[in-house]
Amino acid sequence: MADRFPEITGPPEGEEKRPLWKKLAWFAALSLGGLLAVSGLAYVLRGALLIAQ
Repeated sequence: MADRFPEITGPPEGEEKRPLWKKLAWFAALSLGGLLAVSGLAYVLRGALLIAQ
């Protein structure tokens, strides 16, 4: 039964880890991008509702 799932391991020994600031920068960029996408869609939908009245 345990053969169905692969063993989860960390990065290879020779590979360097990325700095924390790079990870946080990616997180901030993706969060900001998602926020802009959702707010843009809400603005478009609100405009469509106002036009339809």
